[in-house]
Amino acid sequence: MLDPRLFDLLKTLAAADLDWLADEVVRGILAGEVQLETEDSVAAARSGVFRARQDGAGLKASDGQAQEALPIEGEAQLDWAIRHVSIRLRDALAMMRASADRLDRLVDAAGSDGGARLQGKVGRTQLVLSSGENVLDEAGPKELSAAQQAVAELKRALEQWRDTWTGGGGA
Repeated sequence: MLDPRLFDLLKTLAAADLDWLADEVVRGILAGEVQLETEDSVAAARSGVFRARQDGAGLKASDGQAQEALPIEGEAQLDWAIRHVSIRLRDALAMMRASADRLDRLVDAAGSDGGARLQGKVGRTQLVLSSGENVLDEAGPKELSAAQQAVAELKRALEQWRDTWTGGGGA
């Protein structure tokens, strides 16, 4: 069950056209956290697979053991949501930045390989957000840098929001 204190965050994400992220938060919290395998158990599993391959035996579907998810409850839901939102936005912006940089390098390479018609006519890559024919927004290198800084500020603001509900006891 979702902690009702999350509803403000979810409404804010949806209002900012980040309903996909609100959906991820809900699904992630409801799914719970699966504990990671230890290095020893991963090594043992690899050895088992290697032996099965060497012996010519195939793996059966029942050979793997599913980890049971631990529920995320109470204040841990707030911490999980803050961490998830911050990481996903940071990673999305990093991917946008990397894509723009790659496109810039492609244009630069095309211009240096005799593409004189490109030189002086093409600026830096602008990422354009559109809905059909309508351009919603554009972002170049400056805007992406500002957005990356804003994600760090957003994380601090979310931590303050959490602290108002928990009395400052977050992770």
